[in-house]
Order: sequence, then C-alpha cells, then structure tokens
Amino acid sequence: MSLALCATAAVAAVLPAKLAVAAARDITGATISEPATAAYTSYYAEPEVAVSLSGETLTENTDYTLSYSNNYEVGTATVDVYDLKGTTTPVATTTFEIAHLATADAFDDFEDGAWYLTEGAGSFEDERTLYMDDVLARGLMTGYVIDGTASTFGPNNNLTRAEAATILYRMANPQSKDTTDSSKYATANTTGLSDVEAGVFYTAAVNWCVENGVVTGYADENGAYTSFGPNDTVTREQLATMLSRYIVNFMSLDEQSADLSSFSDEDSISSWARSSVSNCLARNIMTGVGGTDMCYPQNNATRAEAAKMFAVTARLDVADAIDTALTGFNTEDFGIVVSTFNGKDTTINADEQFTSASMIKLAILAEFMQQVDEGTIALTDTIAIAEKDMVAGTGVIKSKLGAGNYTLDDLAKYMIAESDNTATNVLIDKLGKDNINKCAQELGLTQTVLNRKMLQSAAEYGENYTSAADCATVLAGIYSKTIASEEMCVRAEEYLLAQSDTRGLPQGLPEGVSIAHKTGTLAGIYHDGGIVYAGDTPYVIVVLTKNEAINNNSYTVFNAQAMKYLADATYRAIAS
Repeated sequence: MSLALCATAAVAAVLPAKLAVAAARDITGATISEPATAAYTSYYAEPEVAVSLSGETLTENTDYTLSYSNNYEVGTATVDVYDLKGTTTPVATTTFEIAHLATADAFDDFEDGAWYLTEGAGSFEDERTLYMDDVLARGLMTGYVIDGTASTFGPNNNLTRAEAATILYRMANPQSKDTTDSSKYATANTTGLSDVEAGVFYTAAVNWCVENGVVTGYADENGAYTSFGPNDTVTREQLATMLSRYIVNFMSLDEQSADLSSFSDEDSISSWARSSVSNCLARNIMTGVGGTDMCYPQNNATRAEAAKMFAVTARLDVADAIDTALTGFNTEDFGIVVSTFNGKDTTINADEQFTSASMIKLAILAEFMQQVDEGTIALTDTIAIAEKDMVAGTGVIKSKLGAGNYTLDDLAKYMIAESDNTATNVLIDKLGKDNINKCAQELGLTQTVLNRKMLQSAAEYGENYTSAADCATVLAGIYSKTIASEEMCVRAEEYLLAQSDTRGLPQGLPEGVSIAHKTGTLAGIYHDGGIVYAGDTPYVIVVLTKNEAINNNSYTVFNAQAMKYLADATYRAIAS
C-alpha cells in the first residue's frame, strides 16, 4: 500500500530553535528523576523526567537531550540523557515500566488468569504486551455500554458480523473509532443490502467494508448479494476470510500460505475458506484453539478470540506503524520509503528532492559498479593520493591512513563504510561527474544530481540532491542484483554492511538483525537508508530528514530518535 502522509496538528513537531554544538556545556554528573509508570497505549511512551546537575534543573534541548529505548511494548523501558557535545555515552540513565492496559480490573467480566489476559502480541521474546492490551489501546474493541459506562467486555460472547465490520473499519480508519457519531460519519446505507440499518453504530463500517471488498453480504439464488445479517454470529473461518481480504485488499500485502495439515481437523475447513485460513495461519493470525492443533473453523469466534486475531492483523500495517513512529514529529521534514520487494511500498514524500549530504554516494557507487562491469576500471586499479588531494570532514584517509596508493576497491569501501570525503572526490574525478549523473538518469533517479565534490562550495557549484525513492531504487537494485552484476552487487552489500555510523536506523533494530546501509549528515540533516536482512522478509528502508531550525553540525538528535522509532516500528510490522 502506498501512503502519502501529510503534516497535521496532531503530529506537529516540537523542536528547539537551535542546538549549538560548539557551545554545549559539560553535564558530567547529571542525575535523572525516576519516571512514572506508563500504561500501554500502542504508541511510544515518553514520560516526563527531570534532569539536574548540582541542584540546578537543566533544560532539555539546551543542556541535554533524551533518548528513549524499548518504550513501545509492555515491560521495562530505558531513558538515556546525552549532552549536546556529541558524546556517545549517556551521562545518566534510568528505567520505567510500561504496564498492561488489559487487567482483571479493566472490565467486570474479565477473569484473572484467563488466557486472554496472559497471551501476548509482543514482537520480541522479552516483551509481554497482550493481544487484549493492543485492541483496547488502539480503540478497536470496547466494552458494552450500559447506562453510559462500558463495564463489561463479553470475552466469551460470540462476535457478530456488525461488530466484525466495525472493528475492521476502526482498524483501517484510526481517526474514526467512534462509529456512532451521526454528525461526523455517513449514516445512510450505501451497500444495497436490505437489512443494513441507517444511522446505527455499524452503518458507516459496513458501507466501508462492502465498498473495499473486505466483507460481503449473503447471496440469493441468482448470486446477487441482497442481505448482510448484521446480528448473525461469525465463525472462525469466516473471520479468517474477512481478515485475509483486509490484508490483501486494503493493506495490499500478498496472500501467504501455510500447511493446513498442522490442524488435525483440516478437513472441516470449507473449500471457500481454505486459502484465507492458510493466509492467517502463515501470519500467526489464526492458531489452534487453546494451544491445541484444532482449528474448529465452524465454531463461532468469541470476542476474546477475535481480539487476538485483530491485534495480530493490526500490527501488519506498515503505514500505521510509520504514523505511530512519527507522532510528535512533522512529517513534512521526512522523505521515507519502505519497500518489501513485493511491489508494495509505503512512502512519505518519496519523490521530494532533499539535500543529499552523503547519500549522493549511492549514485556514485552505482556508476562505480557499472564501470567495473564494463571493464572501464578494475577493483585492483590503484590511485596515488597525496596530501594535497585530501579534504576534511568524515572519513579515514585524511584523519588516519594518510597519503599513499589506494585500490579502487578500497576507495569505494571507504566512500560507503566511512563516508570518506577524500575517497569520494578521487572517485568522482576517476568516474566523471557527467557519467555519474547520466547513470542516475538511466536508473530512473529523477531527483538525484551531483553538482559538486565533497566540501566544495554549494553556492559556487550548486548543491547535491536526491530523494528517498531514488536511494531506495539503488538499494533495492543492489539487493536484487539488477543494478549491476551479481559479483559487484555482493561487493556493494559488503561495503554497506561495514557502515561505521550506526547512530540511526540500526538503533531501532533487534540485536543480531543486519542492515546494509548508508548515512548522510549535514547541518540540520541526518539521513539513513539500507537493506534490512529480516529473515524471510528482507526490505529496504530509507529515511531522509530536514529541519532548518536545527543547527547541529553533524548529527540531529531528534531525527535520530525518529530513526530509531521508524526502524523499530517497521521491523515489527514486516518481520515480527
């Protein structure tokens, strides 16, 4: 699914006017207060803390910045305090707890120890978010309202078709959870189904579900859909069918398959439901009842069972995950592409032209690979680099290695893994700026242009530009071995895997998950993009940023927090 998100008041950024790195104070010895316990919300928890030094209360973004970790799921989260001098070790650290929303006290009919208060939707082993936590926090399911109070949930009650449609509608339209507000939502029956009432809680939901092919009505003897049956119960295989349609038709994800013989009662699955049940089994949406190998496809789905199935489905939505990660940030400051190699990209401002910083080196790498393939140059060719050839900024040649003979292979590796500006400029001269720009155009990189070498004046030569979509094209081409020969694509992956700057996207990925990536930094800019090797579901993620109000000469801490959240949220949706 492709989604272009716009900045709204709900996600307006609250950012400092300036982060003056050169004048940053030393806050060694600072202490941090213990945050209050936060309830699970399906958003990243950031409880307020106070930071002080020798009795003085410090000011966030003037004296320090905060970095939150492991702060999505139920469990223990961390808050680190960093100075603004660029120190990579926190000066103070504390933890806080994220508590269950679904407890025995949440509803009168919730039973302590019941399976729906013990089974979790957490993505990783050390996280304990419950399925019920998720559906309650997202507002997908609520209790029965009696005398204005939702005091009972009905976990063992059978789910009705009207309820199923309403939950699907809420899942697809997070801002439309109150489907009963007749002044806010369409209440006329537009489905053509005779028994759908106008102006009731499910009307808008059923309209949406029918329009999007997620839920259909009952067909008459001529095959025409004539009724909906809003009060009819939903069987487990019917719910699996609805959710599978939602995944394919609305989320635009491919239908997956699993071996249905893992269910002892496989033969009882209706022929029309088998592919949907298989899709849900493959995605862990539908499992054996009560930990058994029994599917019970003809049994009615209870509201507790449905909560589990809806919670797992909701977490597959990459667009929703990105929206969650960017809460509190201005989406106009980001260019994002997440591509899962099945033709379904999720994007924000993907084709907007951004100042490239060192992300321009991906385009240089593309031309380098192609010239090696053509035989114009060879990896083993050497170039002598003298002191006069060296430029400042990032890299290892000027700062550590010094003058000498370098192979083109070494220069390409340093250009990518160390973002070495000297290596980059030598390669630009060797490859030819016009050739690099021509290659970019031939690859369809419509927003990418190399105007200047590293550290040359942008005012004199022009700025270098790229877009999230262009960077994603290069990265996807490297992974799929289509941008150059397989040998050169593998070599390029090795360069990217050796990336020394791990302050951005890697911070949000689970330990042990590799990312072959390239970063780019300038004043007010921190870019990162790469290939995430997430088991059977590899994907490309590119995040470009801008915020002219932030003046941190090499590293924007706020964009780094956004990077962490984006990496974490997309991994949960795609790979968990």
